Amino acid sequence: MTMNDRLSTARPHPITPFRAREGETKVRRVTSVPASGRGSCAALILALFLIAAPARAAKFHVENWGVDSGSCGAAATPCRSIGKAVSLAVSGDSVLVGPGRYSNDLNHNDTFNEPGEEPSIGITIAPGVTVMSTHGAAATKLDYIVNGVPSIVISEGPSAVFGKKNHGFTIYLAPSSSVPGLIAVNASAGSSSTSGNVILFNAPVSHGFGILGGTFGTASDNRIGAVGTGSLDDGIVGLSLVKNNVVNNALFGFDGNATYRHNVAVENTFGFNLGDPSGSAVTEFTNNIVVANSFEGVSLNPGSSVTGAFKNNTIDNNDPVNNCGLDNGSGGLLSAAKNFWGAGTGPGANPADAICNDNGSTTGFIPFLTHPAPASGPGAIQ
Repeated sequence: MTMNDRLSTARPHPITPFRAREGETKVRRVTSVPASGRGSCAALILALFLIAAPARAAKFHVENWGVDSGSCGAAATPCRSIGKAVSLAVSGDSVLVGPGRYSNDLNHNDTFNEPGEEPSIGITIAPGVTVMSTHGAAATKLDYIVNGVPSIVISEGPSAVFGKKNHGFTIYLAPSSSVPGLIAVNASAGSSSTSGNVILFNAPVSHGFGILGGTFGTASDNRIGAVGTGSLDDGIVGLSLVKNNVVNNALFGFDGNATYRHNVAVENTFGFNLGDPSGSAVTEFTNNIVVANSFEGVSLNPGSSVTGAFKNNTIDNNDPVNNCGLDNGSGGLLSAAKNFWGAGTGPGANPADAICNDNGSTTGFIPFLTHPAPASGPGAIQ
């Protein structure tokens, strides 16, 4: 779907040592095994021990002084690329990435898949694998140049983890054409998550997605934005739980159905585009801050609804032309009480944001908040 299509549909919008039980002795004397058979007995005991011992999750290390090989990943012999370490990991394993720069074009020569570089087609994280930085996003940068082909920078399987709070990455995406470059949480089952990342786009057209999600994914404590105007289409779209994220300078800051808690949409074209024209439900919209977006701060699409609470949000200084802090186009009733609309007098004329009802919709907003709800959302992301 093109940007014009989006605008027209959204309003032009060890092993524990053996412990004897009580009454038992720790050493049992064996007298019936001849000396010649003791080795076989010991071998049998060892084999049974190895079978019974649980497999331990592995930790693969990545450092910018490492070298990619078929056996890299130990702390003393780390891998150079995240992609190589991830390719060696299986469910339950972790990939720990040290500070520095990682890229699919380390030496800026426009030649891809050279030694130590990230795979040109993107990094694929297997189900159950966790990838995180050791020093946080400020010290760990992942550059990706999308060179004319569709590229998923991080494609996460079910129950994969990419980044954690204070252990994420700064991800800089520079698509060279209109083909999307994106961070994806493709969760067909389980619950994948991506957290603690700073995601920046610099593209000539609006075809980037910050976090494009699957049905069961979670995005939390991420900051997403664009370096150039028009570089970012959707900040976060299509997850089940979206919390403590900040998006700015996108066409749509947040888009789709989810539980939205403690997010910030500031200086986007549209702040939150909730639901979709086919009709769908947003489960919760609470404690979000929606400020200074060019068009509607919050849009509720035709046929969509909010089935849980819509409260404690700050909706202020959006849509300078029509003053629509909230555009309810659902065609139904939305209960939007206990929100702050930019002035102590509730929604209305400037300086407060107004509520705009389309398609026969109605919105209840009383009682409203006379001050913003106490801040408890995103903080500094390392």
